[in-house]
Amino acid sequence: MKRRIFIGMSVLAFITVLITSVLIITVMLNRLFDSVKKEIKNEAEYISIAINESEMDYLNILEQYGEDNRISVIAPDGIVIYDNKADITLLENHKNRKEVIEALADGQGDAVRISDSLGEQSYYYAVKLNDGNVLRIANTSNSAIIVITSMIPYFMLVTLIGTILAMIFTRHYTNWIIVPINNFNLENPMSNEIYDELSPFIRRIEKQNTQIERHISTLKEKQIEMSLITGSMREGLIVLNTKLSVTFINESAARLFSIDAESVIGLNILNVYRCLALNTVSASALNGIHSENIVEIENRQYRFMASPLQYDTVIRGVVILIVDETDIRLAEQQRREFSANVSHELKTPLTSISGYTELLRNRMVKTEDIPEFADRIYKESTRLISLIEDIIKLSKLDEGIVGVPHEPVDLHELAIDIANRLKSQAEARGVSVEVNGDSAIIVGSKQIFDEILYNLCDNAIKYNINNGKVEIKTEKTQKGMVLTISDTGIGISKEDRERVFERFYRVDKSHSKNISGTGLGLSIVKHGVKYHNGSIELESEKGKGTKVIITFPE
Repeated sequence: MKRRIFIGMSVLAFITVLITSVLIITVMLNRLFDSVKKEIKNEAEYISIAINESEMDYLNILEQYGEDNRISVIAPDGIVIYDNKADITLLENHKNRKEVIEALADGQGDAVRISDSLGEQSYYYAVKLNDGNVLRIANTSNSAIIVITSMIPYFMLVTLIGTILAMIFTRHYTNWIIVPINNFNLENPMSNEIYDELSPFIRRIEKQNTQIERHISTLKEKQIEMSLITGSMREGLIVLNTKLSVTFINESAARLFSIDAESVIGLNILNVYRCLALNTVSASALNGIHSENIVEIENRQYRFMASPLQYDTVIRGVVILIVDETDIRLAEQQRREFSANVSHELKTPLTSISGYTELLRNRMVKTEDIPEFADRIYKESTRLISLIEDIIKLSKLDEGIVGVPHEPVDLHELAIDIANRLKSQAEARGVSVEVNGDSAIIVGSKQIFDEILYNLCDNAIKYNINNGKVEIKTEKTQKGMVLTISDTGIGISKEDRERVFERFYRVDKSHSKNISGTGLGLSIVKHGVKYHNGSIELESEKGKGTKVIITFPE
């Protein structure tokens, strides 16, 4: 804009100076020509008076006065009888010349035309003499033109100087005009002091700024909302353009690929994470086909689901959702294992009961053996009932539906009670049970706490060595109520520690066959602790005993 104003004003100044110079030259040329005409008229008057009053031969008088201008004497019939610049014998009749006609009629006349004999523009002035002849004096405009021509360099110099001065002034004036525009406050247009002609433009900018601020505020709110949504997602989310370059990636996906979310924007997805399955689903989605694939990353199973982003039937990109299905697959595997184990555990006592009852029905048992068979049927039925009850307990704990009220429970007193209940069982195996520590009161389900302590102490006694020892300790710490059950039993190997809390999992299956139980005790312990928002730590070494530490937050 500044350059345009400067060029425009400079050109305007130059044209103005040029036109002014031309006008001055024109005016001067006219003035000079008028001066020449006046001089010719005066000269004609002087010569005509001299010819009319002098007694000397008028030709001598004409020779005396006619050195500069062209002087002619023309007879009334138009014949040139004297001319100081041309051969009169070669001149045509001048009877029809305008100045001659006017002089014969009115006593004087003038005309401006191109001379036939001289070939130049001339001014003619004619005066009628007393003898009837016409005195005509002529002069070309060359003298005026010569004067003007001699002045042209000066006019050009003046024009150049004027143009330079105009350009200097234009530059400063342009800067002065542009300063308010350069300092224009776009954020607050109405605070600007600027030309009145720009007021409509300023009001329009103010209105647009208000609309833009409103739109930006709305977009920021939506962006924050979207960031909160995608940031809180456990699933990974990636958005690609048509070149499969990353335009968005949330924190979950960035953590999965161990990258910085902002640093990968604009990179091709293969440069972010090299994976054939990821490239395959992305390419399929780019072709308009929803695609899925399972990818294993750091021993976890992830499902990559890619879908095309379409607008007006045109594919604008790809969105990829990454879901961790490890827990789902593990739960499904555990469900299948649980179903298989339940089937097996239920089938075993049922098979025994069915076999014993069939023998009794067919009267294939001696009378003296009937009580023994009945006792076996009772034990298997009791085992079956215990198994079903444990399964029901686990189901309720899984669903968080316990159905019992919460109340203050002193874990120390509960530990003493359980130790007394298991005293005969412990004495039968030569195992001593000690309860140490202080009172530890916690609000929760007394029945579940009882199940937790009973199962842990029962296992500590069952899997202990002869003349072994079991210690139950309760204490209150900064972390909460801590319950510790340690024994001097057979211990658990490192590879079995993470699985002992699984349903129906037995560490030593050969040893476990001789020990009664449903195989669900530790699983009930795990879910009972989880129900009370607690945590379990297991410390054990093969052949050196086991320590279970449970912490319940206050």
